[in-house]
Amino acid sequence: MRTSRPVLNVSITLRALPLLEQFEAARRLGFEQVELWWPFESPTPGGGEVSSLVAALDDAGTRLRGLNLFAGDMPAGERGVASNPERAGELTANLDAVLAIAEATGCRLFNCLYGHRDERWSEQQQAETADRAIAGAADRLAALDGVVLIECLAQGENGPYPLTSLEHCAAVADRANALSTHGNVAPLLDLYHLARNGFDIVESAAQWAKRVAHCQIADAPGRHEPGTGDLPLREAIDALYANGYQGLVAGEFVPASPEGPTTAWVEDLGW
Repeated sequence: MRTSRPVLNVSITLRALPLLEQFEAARRLGFEQVELWWPFESPTPGGGEVSSLVAALDDAGTRLRGLNLFAGDMPAGERGVASNPERAGELTANLDAVLAIAEATGCRLFNCLYGHRDERWSEQQQAETADRAIAGAADRLAALDGVVLIECLAQGENGPYPLTSLEHCAAVADRANALSTHGNVAPLLDLYHLARNGFDIVESAAQWAKRVAHCQIADAPGRHEPGTGDLPLREAIDALYANGYQGLVAGEFVPASPEGPTTAWVEDLGW
């Protein structure tokens, strides 16, 4: 059975607006639930930055449902620090701020981007670094019933990112869960990235419905609103819920119009 109206990822759909204005804009569009990429340049923002973020969410009447952990300089092309032996400590340092946001907002889903391959270290060294960092994050966030999400990304669009399938994500989750004490690491199903990597998204949704803990959507080509491309998104979402998925679906897309995101896709997808 479908859950409530989809979540809106304001970091990408409303990125033309300043951070603290994005939540009110989402609310005007009819979205009460939002998610964020890590919204600060630093993994350790000052308390004033965190309190301003929480106040803006409250003032808009929006609920934060998902938050990316610190992932490096995303605009410059970085996609995570967990697997980097020199930088995994930044993820650990990030957790105090993440916990403060989670305690204030009730957010319980935390996306941890893995990081690019780096030729300075072996794949095994990078995998072991990521496993420890992700397990450590999971143990800290378990105190709030948090779930750490592991996502695959589209090849050719995100640099040398090693996780390109749900099998890759599940393997990382399994290793991190074996190191942690709570087993709260799970794959994230992003239908856009999966489709760009050549997978049948309807089949994948049915197969992984009971394993994944969150779902994100955009159409292809273009990564715009559902309905602007040719992906069978409604069929995939139907298959997801028909096969036991109980989580949320988030719109994580680049608006096709410079005027901002549209909302017709919500009803078109069955909500």
